[in-house]
Amino acid sequence: MVQKAPVTGVDPDRRNQALEQQNRRYASLLDSLLEYDRKLAGADSLGRLIAILREEVSLITPYTIFSLLLVQEDASFEIENADFRQGMDTPYLKDLIDDLIEDGIFARAVRVRRPLLATSSDAATLLAAISVGDEVKGMLLLHGCSWPDTRIMRVLQYVVEHTGKAFSDLQFSGGTKKQQESGLFHSRYPFDRLTGLLSRDEWISRISRLLGQGMGDNQQAACMLLNLDGFWRMNQHFGDRLGSGIVKYVASRLRHALHTRQVYDWLGVEEPSISIARTGRDEFAIFISHMEQPEALEQVIPYLRKHLSEGFVFEGNSIYITASIGVSLYPKDAEEVTTLIRQADIALKHAKQTGRDKYDYYSEEMQQLNVIGLGLEQALHRSLRNGLFFFHYQPQVDVASGHVCAMEALLRMHGDDGGLISPGVFIPLAEHIGLAHKIGEWGLRAVCRQITAWQQTDHRIVPVAVNVSAQQLNHPSLVETYTAILREEGITPDHIELEITETAISHDKQQAVKNIHALHEAGFRIVLDDFGAGYSTLAFLSKFPVDGIKIDKMFIAEMADCKRSAGIVLSLIDMSRRLGISIIAEGVEEAEQLQKLDTMGCPLAQGFLVAKPMPAEEFAERFLRE
Repeated sequence: MVQKAPVTGVDPDRRNQALEQQNRRYASLLDSLLEYDRKLAGADSLGRLIAILREEVSLITPYTIFSLLLVQEDASFEIENADFRQGMDTPYLKDLIDDLIEDGIFARAVRVRRPLLATSSDAATLLAAISVGDEVKGMLLLHGCSWPDTRIMRVLQYVVEHTGKAFSDLQFSGGTKKQQESGLFHSRYPFDRLTGLLSRDEWISRISRLLGQGMGDNQQAACMLLNLDGFWRMNQHFGDRLGSGIVKYVASRLRHALHTRQVYDWLGVEEPSISIARTGRDEFAIFISHMEQPEALEQVIPYLRKHLSEGFVFEGNSIYITASIGVSLYPKDAEEVTTLIRQADIALKHAKQTGRDKYDYYSEEMQQLNVIGLGLEQALHRSLRNGLFFFHYQPQVDVASGHVCAMEALLRMHGDDGGLISPGVFIPLAEHIGLAHKIGEWGLRAVCRQITAWQQTDHRIVPVAVNVSAQQLNHPSLVETYTAILREEGITPDHIELEITETAISHDKQQAVKNIHALHEAGFRIVLDDFGAGYSTLAFLSKFPVDGIKIDKMFIAEMADCKRSAGIVLSLIDMSRRLGISIIAEGVEEAEQLQKLDTMGCPLAQGFLVAKPMPAEEFAERFLRE
């Protein structure tokens, strides 16, 4: 149990004064809402409405950028108005919007219909969707704002809701042609005009009616949200015409992939059971009802992704796209449409954060990450500052002799109550909020100091594998930082192996490529983790200086029952031998697996059968005694 340090040095009078000041400010904001409603009722133009909104927002929170974006007919957002302070400008705002869209935060604000706060290295950004009925018509963006408490967020929610009502009643006079043609005040239309797919509202309405009527015994359904990876960067590079082309291509591929007899037979459904919608600029949604064989989703989703990845030609350019997919299941995860969509969104967000070009099913662990959100974010900062991170170590053994020849350092984190927080929860969040690089620096230094401690107590020293995240790989000072840490701690690179995943460099970012080569030249061994799980792993072996590979645990788990998986493992072992690189099987949990790996000639293994991850002291006692 971690003992919390007592809070000292807090002046009760000053604290009471601060609380009283907060209460007075909150009361003042509540009073201003009455005046706000009165002003909205008198707004006779879009410009006047925006001015009233900007004035009210200034009372709620300070900002460096105020911007209102309006939805266009193609479901994109366009800047309608912006107020800049402290030297901010339009190019900065556009880059900020692109980053928010790329990270999926923009789309999430559209879905959840409540103010969301996104943090970055320089400032906080608050997004709030402005709705007319069930349709999102605009987005309020506040950048450089202070951190609003719960009560302030409620005030902001009130403001955006009443702004939406004012939008619905407003009759524009003298608006620009773009405003008149934007589709902002079009009546609801059941189909998306660009693709012919269902609109978001019509899709939700149909699902609601379907679930309201009841699905019947033993019948299940799946809600799938699909988001295109890197769409906005591609759209920026080639222009809006390509963006529209991609959207129409994806819509066509979804229809052709899902509405086939093969998919119907896999799932045990008929055509009316599959509903497809376009729910955003680069987002699509699928609902499959009355499934008799829900386990066939494991065939359908890869089949769908294969269709999307085939690519198309646009003005002489070959265009290839990937997509991230989140899935929730009825009735396992929820029985109500709003909850199902929210859970699929959580799964989609997790797929995005853990590498993109993949799919995830909703789980309670993801819900934990979503629910504790801000609290965990603050806990990560405290853990880095107060040393609440630590490592457990797992041995890697020679399959033939059982001799420990290396180990992997696995990051762990204490919660405020002294319990452990799952790495599956805090590591994706650390990536998302930009702390992964700092945590990685701390981790490498901690491992170096542990190696030094073992050296000073005459323990046997073996190489330690340390994981390197995507965010670290794309950091320009990674190599300089890592070499400096080893130099300062007196550790040579041959004691450290750096494990990277294919997904960490799957987008071929130049900085990541440069860093991998420089790290190898500096003497670090580079090991490719989860080998075989991606789509371009063989190309990686020719492109990057890889010293070793770790066979993805999925193949190890399936070896006994799947001849194809066993064949893949055998081929990888043979390939590594021919290339002169090391190979290790991870996720070994059964004696039969270890025996089969020995027969195949696999030299190294790691997994619970050998030993579970353990504290440094226990590891040294069991495996590092001379």
